[in-house]
Order: sequence, then structure tokens, then C-alpha cells
Amino acid sequence: MTQVGRNDSCPCSSGKKYKKCCMNKVIPLDSLMEKELEQLKEELYNWSSNYYEVEQVLDGYFANQDIDEETLDFLTLIIVSWVIFSVTVTSGKTMVEEFVEEKKSRASHRSSVLALLEQWKNTAPSFASVVSIKIGEWIEIEDVFSSKQSKIIWEEGDEILNVGSLLIGHLLPFGTFESYFPFYVEITDDNESQSIISLLHELFKKSDKKDSTEFVRELYPDLLMELVVGTKQSLTDFIEWDKPSYQEVMELFLQKNVGLISGNEQFIENVIVLWSIFCEKEKPIIRKVEVYASMLHYFMVLIHDEYVTQKEIAEKYGVSVHAMVRALDKWDNVLREEIPAFLAGESVDGENAMLEGKDISPAEQAEKQIHSKKKNKKELKQTAADLIMQAYGASPKQQLKLIKQALELDEDFADAYTMLGDSQTDPHKALYYYEQGIEAGKRALGEAFFKNAENLKDMWLHFEARPFLRAKFNYGQVLFSLGRVKEAVANWWEILSMNEMDNQGVRYVLFQALIVNGESLEAKNLILKYEEEETMEGAYNLVLVEILMRSDRQKIDELLSIAKKVNPYVLDYLTKKKKLPNKIPTAYRFGSEEQAMIYVAEFGYLWDAIPDTIRKRFILSYS
Repeated sequence: MTQVGRNDSCPCSSGKKYKKCCMNKVIPLDSLMEKELEQLKEELYNWSSNYYEVEQVLDGYFANQDIDEETLDFLTLIIVSWVIFSVTVTSGKTMVEEFVEEKKSRASHRSSVLALLEQWKNTAPSFASVVSIKIGEWIEIEDVFSSKQSKIIWEEGDEILNVGSLLIGHLLPFGTFESYFPFYVEITDDNESQSIISLLHELFKKSDKKDSTEFVRELYPDLLMELVVGTKQSLTDFIEWDKPSYQEVMELFLQKNVGLISGNEQFIENVIVLWSIFCEKEKPIIRKVEVYASMLHYFMVLIHDEYVTQKEIAEKYGVSVHAMVRALDKWDNVLREEIPAFLAGESVDGENAMLEGKDISPAEQAEKQIHSKKKNKKELKQTAADLIMQAYGASPKQQLKLIKQALELDEDFADAYTMLGDSQTDPHKALYYYEQGIEAGKRALGEAFFKNAENLKDMWLHFEARPFLRAKFNYGQVLFSLGRVKEAVANWWEILSMNEMDNQGVRYVLFQALIVNGESLEAKNLILKYEEEETMEGAYNLVLVEILMRSDRQKIDELLSIAKKVNPYVLDYLTKKKKLPNKIPTAYRFGSEEQAMIYVAEFGYLWDAIPDTIRKRFILSYS
């Protein structure tokens, strides 16, 4: 940057000499450099939209939260900012690290800008008090842990802050100054500010962290959720864990269930204490924290009498059902005495096997109930549910025994029939069991449920209806595999009429069935109904439909161009330039080659049915 002399004209174009104008102002960055950095801030935030990890974290924090749209948008900015700087992606790096490396590789910025950009990689959340203000120029702040003072640029339009206010956010180096990304959260009340600062110091002392920066990095999203939404998550009862992995298990469990904490604070605190006792007694060697976190989630579901399948829970954490169930067995054995004592105040079934029947297994309890004269319907249904959950991790022979026991207790248990269908190698036998599951689901829900039009709009929101929908979905898949395509189409349309939100992903299998059945226009309308033209699946499937409908070349070319922008790798596999690997990846980033492989593995056979002459005409020129 060129040095401006004292008697030179001021570069701000005021017409005055530099010494009479801006020389004594404290802002040393020229306007061009500041503008460039501001542009990079915006680009960095937009960069995060390329990562599926962002959606995973947001889902974890906002699931089941009753938040108005304005607050949700505000919280999304906060959480996404934390994800950008603190969450590692598939490469093992953070998003900001990949962003900086990409910018450096292009060398499209000045070296001074790139040097500042390099410092952004170490950005962590900041809690700082306002110590002084120069209106229109800068705000001086002091970090509540390190007492380091720094100045942030006064942005045009900024509200006038109060000395003593607490500012929370991510501070980016801007040379001599710093700038919040994308904004700061201000706590103006003195008592609240001091309360938060005292809590932070108390929690830091109780933690096993020596570095306050790392401590704040971990705590940040939960504390901000607490401040904005009021989740009332207990942060003061953190326990000193013997191993970091023990704490990681609890943190993952809390993260995945943050939406359920409000109203269940005492239960969550009990789980934390139970987990600490379990770790102290068992001293487990934890190779994968997700296994034990999923086990805690499963335990919570059992206690609160919610019906979520083992498979759903296991998939949420990316573990096997077998591993999760084995962990729960160990948990039950180690905490045989503690669980009833800690959960005595919970509002659960007093005779629940998880509380009072710890000395017998669900299977043994089932035998006892089957041969007893007691006919408590709710109790029988709960034991049947426990049996089915246990069956997921059992051997085929034991699984069949448990399913039969469950059906003896509750003949309307649709998921039991669905599991029997899943275990069949003969599709006709599978079809029979899925039919039985559908009928059982109908009986369990009752005629009144289906007569209420409100229930049929978003049926998936009714947990008791999910077994019926699961059986019906699988029934359609077997129909499709047997070549009974029209029946499968009718079945899946019926599911969508009951659950337009399509939580099961029915539209993707229905699309395939419509194409096979020659209903290209209906397949196109299905894509448009769910507004998926700009998703990878929707963009390429729309091209496929237009080709099959013999649309004009210009229209298809335009759609192909759009699809290629969404994911350029798909065409290499559709044109056979590349072969799919034997093992299809399960994780991907939007626009990545892994995502393309997943698409072609699922939809490629529909493209293969297009005659080669037509394929070459429309596709090869774009590959």
C-alpha cells in the first residue's frame, strides 16, 4: 500500500490535506482492502452451502423445536457460523480451512489479503465486554477470559452500544482491527452479562480444558441456543470425565436431542449422572462414541414410551442396531440398582421392564404375561414393543421367536409383520407379511382415525401411524420388484395422499415406477410438485423425462446445462466413461462425485433403457 504524505491530498477525496483530515484517524486499512475482506466474508458464508454437514448439524439443533421463522433464521446464522469454523468435514479439515486453501490456490487476491485470510482459519467464538466506544470509528472490547483488548470496525448503520455490554460472536482479523462474522449477539443487561460471564468461568474451571478457546468452541452453540430459545439445558452440572470419549458421548447425545431437552430437564440431568456412574463402574473402552450415544437415545425412548424403531435410532447415529443393543444390555446390567432410584420421579409406567423388571429380559417378561391372567393392554403393547426392539439385534432364529412372542401379546403390531416380511427371501411370502402389517396397522389405528380428515393430511406426524406407513411402503417395493408396477404406483400415490410431506421418500421410488410404467408426464409433475428441479436428482430426472417425452432439442439442452451445473460428474457415469465402484459411498458433499455415484446407482437403470442413438444425441455432447 502506497504511503500517504502529511501534506498530500487526503485519499478520502475530502479536498483537505491528509494531516488535516484522516491522518489521525485510527482506521489503517484502505477502503479497497476492507471492501475485499467484506466480500470474502460473504463468500465464506455462502461457501458453507456446499456441505451436507451443515444440514446435519442444523437438524440436530432445530429438530422438534417450536421456533418462529425470524428466530430460526437468526439462529441458523449463528449455528452455521460455528459450523464453518469448528466442525471438521470429510476431508478432516474445517470449512474455513478448505475455503482459505481454495482462495490461495487461485491467487486472485493480494498477498496482504491472503495473509489475513490465513489467520481466519484459527477463528474461535468470542465472549467480550465493550470497554470504550468512538462513535463512527471503532468499538474497543475485552475478552472475558484472556482480557485481551481489540478494536472492531464501526460499521455504517451500527446501533450505539453501551459500555459493559457483552458481545458474542466470531471475530475475524481485519489487520489492526477485527470484524464480527457475520454479526454479534449483544447482551445489554448488566446483570445478565455478569451472570453469563460468571457461568462461563465456573464451567471452564469444572471442565478438563486448559485452553479457554477450545472450551468456548465446544460450548458455544448450546449456550447460544439457551440464550436465544431458552432450552434451559443444564450447563452447570458438567462432570469431570475420566476420559474425553466419555464426555464426547454425552455431548453427542445432547446435541442429537437438543429439541427434546425443554420440559425434560430433570430426566436429562439423571441421564448425565447415570452415564457418569456407568463410566466410573464399567470404565468402558469406547472406540466409537456414536454407539453409546445411540444407546442413551434408545434408553430415553424406552423410558418415555415413545415408539421409534431401533433401526431409526441407529441410522441417526450411523451405527449398527446390533452394536447399540449390546451397549444397552451392558448399561442395564451395570446400572441394575441405580436406574430405578434415579428415575423414580419420572412419569413412566410403574411396571415398565426398564424400571422394575431389571432382573428379567423382555422375552421372559413376555412369557410371564402370556401365561398370566393379567390383561393390561398398555402393558402388553409396551412389552411387545420391547421384544421387537430386542429382535433387531438377535440371530435369525431368536428373532423369529421374539416376533412371535410380540404378536401373541399384540396381534395388531404392524412392525412385527414388517420385520417378518423383511426377513423373507421369497418375495411372495414377504408380500403376504406386509399385507398383514397393513391390516394390523389399520386395526391399531381404528376406524375413527381414518375418518378424521386431519389425520390423513400429515399422517407421519402421528407416531402411532408410522408402523402402518412403513408396512405399506415396503408392500409397494415388493409389488414393484414382482413386476406389478401399476399396483405399486397406486399404493405409493395413496401413501403420498396421506402424507404429502413425504418423510419416507416415497416420491423417489414412485418416480421410478412411473417411468417404468410409461407415465412420463406424471413423473415430471411429481418432480415439479416437490420443487426439486434444482436438486441433483430432480435436475437429471427432469432431463430423463423430457428425453422420454421427445421434447425439442433446445429444451433438453437447457435442462442438461442446468443439471451439469448442479453436479458435473453424473454424465461421466451415464455415458459409461466411468464405472461405478463395487461399494457405493454413503456420505457425500453436494456437487461431489460421491453424490453422482449414489444417483447413478439408484436411477442409472432408467437411463440405460433409453436407446443408444437417443442417448448419444442428447448426452454425449455434454459429457
